[in-house]
Amino acid sequence: VIDRQVEMIINIIFGFLLFLMVLSMLKFDPWTLLVSMSTLLVTASFAVGSTCAKAIEGVLVVCIRRPFDIGDRIVIAGTPHDPNLDSIQKSWFVENITLLSTTLRFASSGEIAVIGNGSLADTRITNLKRTKMSVIMIDLTLNISLHNKENLKEYKGKIDDYISSYPNIWEGVNFFRCENIDTRLGVVYYRLAVRCRVSWQNAKRVYGHKADLHKFCISAAQQLGVESKGA
Repeated sequence: VIDRQVEMIINIIFGFLLFLMVLSMLKFDPWTLLVSMSTLLVTASFAVGSTCAKAIEGVLVVCIRRPFDIGDRIVIAGTPHDPNLDSIQKSWFVENITLLSTTLRFASSGEIAVIGNGSLADTRITNLKRTKMSVIMIDLTLNISLHNKENLKEYKGKIDDYISSYPNIWEGVNFFRCENIDTRLGVVYYRLAVRCRVSWQNAKRVYGHKADLHKFCISAAQQLGVESKGA
Protein backbone atom coordinates (compact mmCIF):
# COMPACT_ATOMS: atom_id res chain seq x y z
CA VAL A 1 0.00 0.00 0.00
CA ILE A 2 2.69 2.47 1.02
CA ASP A 3 4.87 1.49 -1.93
CA ARG A 4 2.07 2.44 -4.33
CA GLN A 5 1.60 5.82 -2.68
CA VAL A 6 5.33 6.52 -2.67
CA GLU A 7 5.38 5.57 -6.33
CA MET A 8 2.55 8.04 -6.94
CA ILE A 9 4.54 10.85 -5.27
CA ILE A 10 7.60 10.02 -7.35
CA ASN A 11 5.43 10.06 -10.50
CA ILE A 12 4.09 13.51 -9.57
CA ILE A 13 7.60 14.87 -9.02
CA PHE A 14 8.80 13.29 -12.25
CA GLY A 15 5.81 14.70 -14.13
CA PHE A 16 6.50 18.18 -12.73
CA LEU A 17 10.16 18.02 -13.79
CA LEU A 18 9.12 16.73 -17.19
CA PHE A 19 6.69 19.65 -17.49
CA LEU A 20 9.52 22.10 -16.77
CA MET A 21 11.70 20.42 -19.40
CA VAL A 22 8.93 20.69 -21.99
CA LEU A 23 8.56 24.41 -21.19
CA SER A 24 12.29 24.89 -21.71
CA MET A 25 12.17 23.05 -25.02
CA LEU A 26 9.30 25.30 -26.13
CA LYS A 27 11.43 28.38 -25.30
CA PHE A 28 9.38 29.30 -22.25
CA ASP A 29 11.23 30.40 -19.14
CA PRO A 30 10.18 28.01 -16.32
CA TRP A 31 12.13 29.98 -13.72
CA THR A 32 9.58 32.79 -13.76
CA LEU A 33 6.90 30.24 -12.90
CA LEU A 34 9.03 28.72 -10.15
CA VAL A 35 9.79 32.11 -8.58
CA SER A 36 6.12 33.04 -8.47
CA MET A 37 5.23 29.65 -6.99
CA SER A 38 7.99 29.91 -4.38
CA THR A 39 6.60 33.25 -3.24
CA LEU A 40 3.21 31.64 -2.65
CA LEU A 41 4.82 28.68 -0.88
CA VAL A 42 6.79 30.91 1.47
CA THR A 43 3.64 32.84 2.34
CA ALA A 44 1.70 29.64 2.95
CA SER A 45 4.49 28.14 5.08
CA PHE A 46 3.92 30.75 7.77
CA ALA A 47 0.27 29.71 8.02
CA VAL A 48 0.60 25.92 7.88
CA GLY A 49 4.30 25.38 8.53
CA SER A 50 3.95 23.32 11.71
CA THR A 51 1.16 21.24 10.20
CA CYS A 52 3.20 20.50 7.09
CA ALA A 53 6.24 19.62 9.20
CA LYS A 54 4.17 17.14 11.20
CA ALA A 55 2.71 15.67 8.01
CA ILE A 56 6.19 15.22 6.49
CA GLU A 57 7.35 13.62 9.73
CA GLY A 58 4.45 11.18 9.48
CA VAL A 59 5.31 10.33 5.88
CA LEU A 60 8.89 9.56 6.94
CA VAL A 61 7.59 7.30 9.73
CA VAL A 62 5.57 5.05 7.43
CA CYS A 63 7.91 5.21 4.43
CA ILE A 64 11.34 5.01 6.06
CA ARG A 65 10.86 3.43 9.48
CA ARG A 66 7.97 1.20 8.37
CA PRO A 67 7.11 0.06 11.92
CA PHE A 68 4.11 -1.99 10.79
CA ASP A 69 2.22 -3.45 7.86
CA ILE A 70 -1.48 -4.07 7.27
CA GLY A 71 -2.69 -6.90 9.52
CA ASP A 72 0.04 -6.48 12.14
CA ARG A 73 -0.83 -6.41 15.82
CA ILE A 74 0.86 -3.44 17.48
CA VAL A 75 1.10 -1.70 20.84
CA ILE A 76 1.57 2.07 20.94
CA ALA A 77 3.20 3.54 24.06
CA GLY A 78 2.76 7.23 24.82
CA THR A 79 6.51 7.92 24.83
CA PRO A 80 9.53 5.82 23.82
CA HIS A 81 10.28 5.19 27.52
CA ASP A 82 6.84 4.03 28.65
CA PRO A 83 6.75 0.39 29.82
CA ASN A 84 4.49 -1.96 27.86
CA LEU A 85 2.30 -2.95 30.79
CA ASP A 86 -0.63 -5.22 29.87
CA SER A 87 0.43 -4.73 26.26
CA ILE A 88 -1.86 -7.39 24.77
CA GLN A 89 -4.93 -5.77 26.34
CA LYS A 90 -3.90 -2.47 24.72
CA SER A 91 -3.01 -3.82 21.29
CA TRP A 92 -4.36 -2.73 17.89
CA PHE A 93 -4.64 -4.36 14.47
CA VAL A 94 -3.52 -2.24 11.51
CA GLU A 95 -6.43 -1.99 9.07
CA ASN A 96 -5.12 0.52 6.52
CA ILE A 97 -2.11 2.78 5.94
CA THR A 98 -1.89 5.98 3.93
CA LEU A 99 0.86 8.56 3.78
CA LEU A 100 -0.93 10.84 6.24
CA SER A 101 -2.92 8.52 8.50
CA THR A 102 -3.24 4.95 9.76
CA THR A 103 -6.51 3.15 10.50
CA LEU A 104 -6.41 0.87 13.55
CA ARG A 105 -8.86 -1.60 15.09
CA PHE A 106 -8.72 -2.11 18.85
CA ALA A 107 -8.10 -5.84 19.40
CA SER A 108 -10.29 -6.16 22.50
CA SER A 109 -13.43 -4.34 21.36
CA GLY A 110 -13.13 -3.92 17.58
CA GLU A 111 -13.35 -0.11 17.76
CA ILE A 112 -11.90 1.70 14.75
CA ALA A 113 -9.56 4.67 15.16
CA VAL A 114 -7.76 6.84 12.61
CA ILE A 115 -4.42 8.27 13.78
CA GLY A 116 -2.31 10.87 12.01
CA ASN A 117 1.07 9.38 11.15
CA GLY A 118 2.79 12.49 12.47
CA SER A 119 1.51 11.72 15.97
CA LEU A 120 3.25 8.31 15.81
CA ALA A 121 6.70 9.82 15.34
CA ASP A 122 7.37 10.33 19.08
CA THR A 123 5.83 7.08 20.29
CA ARG A 124 7.22 3.63 20.84
CA ILE A 125 5.57 1.08 18.57
CA THR A 126 5.89 -2.59 19.47
CA ASN A 127 5.10 -4.87 16.54
CA LEU A 128 3.86 -8.15 18.01
CA LYS A 129 3.87 -9.92 14.65
CA ARG A 130 7.57 -9.22 14.13
CA THR A 131 8.29 -10.42 17.67
CA LYS A 132 8.61 -14.08 16.76
CA MET A 133 8.31 -15.49 20.27
CA SER A 134 6.17 -14.67 23.28
CA VAL A 135 7.09 -14.98 26.94
CA ILE A 136 4.27 -16.01 29.24
CA MET A 137 4.18 -15.70 33.02
CA ILE A 138 2.33 -18.10 35.31
CA ASP A 139 1.90 -17.36 39.02
CA LEU A 140 1.61 -20.42 41.23
CA THR A 141 0.56 -20.66 44.87
CA LEU A 142 2.01 -23.88 46.30
CA ASN A 143 2.37 -25.59 49.64
CA ILE A 144 5.47 -24.64 51.60
CA SER A 145 6.55 -28.29 51.52
CA LEU A 146 7.67 -27.62 47.94
CA HIS A 147 10.81 -26.14 49.49
CA ASN A 148 11.90 -29.60 50.42
CA LYS A 149 14.94 -30.05 48.15
CA GLU A 150 13.71 -33.26 46.59
CA ASN A 151 10.18 -31.93 45.99
CA LEU A 152 11.47 -28.78 44.30
CA LYS A 153 13.86 -30.72 42.07
CA GLU A 154 11.15 -33.20 41.04
CA TYR A 155 8.58 -30.47 40.40
CA LYS A 156 10.99 -28.49 38.22
CA GLY A 157 11.88 -31.71 36.41
CA LYS A 158 8.22 -32.36 35.58
CA ILE A 159 7.85 -28.86 34.14
CA ASP A 160 11.02 -29.26 32.07
CA ASP A 161 9.80 -32.62 30.75
CA TYR A 162 6.44 -31.11 29.78
CA ILE A 163 8.14 -28.24 27.93
CA SER A 164 10.47 -30.65 26.13
CA SER A 165 7.58 -32.86 25.03
CA TYR A 166 6.07 -30.00 22.99
CA PRO A 167 9.04 -28.57 21.06
CA ASN A 168 6.76 -27.08 18.39
CA ILE A 169 5.06 -24.93 21.04
CA TRP A 170 7.65 -24.22 23.74
CA GLU A 171 11.19 -22.94 23.33
CA GLY A 172 12.27 -23.29 26.96
CA VAL A 173 11.98 -22.04 30.52
CA ASN A 174 13.28 -18.56 31.31
CA PHE A 175 13.02 -18.94 35.05
CA PHE A 176 11.12 -20.63 37.87
CA ARG A 177 11.63 -18.64 41.03
CA CYS A 178 10.16 -18.03 44.44
CA GLU A 179 8.54 -14.60 44.73
CA ASN A 180 7.34 -14.76 48.33
CA ILE A 181 6.82 -17.04 51.31
CA ASP A 182 3.87 -16.84 53.70
CA THR A 183 4.70 -18.97 56.74
CA ARG A 184 1.40 -18.06 58.40
CA LEU A 185 -0.60 -19.65 55.57
CA GLY A 186 2.08 -22.23 54.83
CA VAL A 187 2.34 -21.33 51.15
CA VAL A 188 5.02 -20.19 48.73
CA TYR A 189 4.42 -18.01 45.68
CA TYR A 190 6.32 -18.97 42.55
CA ARG A 191 6.48 -17.39 39.13
CA LEU A 192 7.17 -19.42 36.00
CA ALA A 193 8.31 -17.70 32.80
CA VAL A 194 8.35 -19.74 29.59
CA ARG A 195 9.19 -18.88 25.98
CA CYS A 196 6.45 -19.82 23.53
CA ARG A 197 7.14 -20.26 19.81
CA VAL A 198 3.80 -18.63 18.93
CA SER A 199 3.95 -14.83 18.69
CA TRP A 200 1.47 -12.51 20.40
CA GLN A 201 0.09 -11.77 16.92
CA ASN A 202 -2.05 -14.85 17.58
CA ALA A 203 -2.89 -14.10 21.21
CA LYS A 204 -5.72 -16.66 21.31
CA ARG A 205 -3.31 -19.54 20.66
CA VAL A 206 -0.81 -18.19 23.18
CA TYR A 207 -3.47 -17.98 25.89
CA GLY A 208 -4.62 -21.50 25.03
CA HIS A 209 -1.09 -22.90 25.44
CA LYS A 210 -0.69 -20.90 28.66
CA ALA A 211 -3.88 -22.40 30.06
CA ASP A 212 -2.71 -25.93 29.20
CA LEU A 213 0.64 -25.35 30.91
CA HIS A 214 -1.06 -23.85 33.97
CA LYS A 215 -3.31 -26.91 34.27
CA PHE A 216 -0.26 -29.17 34.05
CA CYS A 217 1.53 -27.22 36.78
CA ILE A 218 -1.46 -27.63 39.10
CA SER A 219 -1.75 -31.34 38.23
CA ALA A 220 1.97 -31.90 38.87
CA ALA A 221 1.68 -30.16 42.23
CA GLN A 222 -1.25 -32.42 43.18
CA GLN A 223 0.74 -35.53 42.22
CA LEU A 224 3.57 -34.45 44.51
CA GLY A 225 1.20 -33.33 47.26
CA VAL A 226 2.50 -29.76 47.21
CA GLU A 227 -0.64 -28.00 45.99
CA SER A 228 -1.99 -25.23 48.19
CA LYS A 229 -5.23 -26.39 49.77
CA GLY A 230 -6.46 -22.86 50.27
CA ALA A 231 -5.43 -21.48 46.79
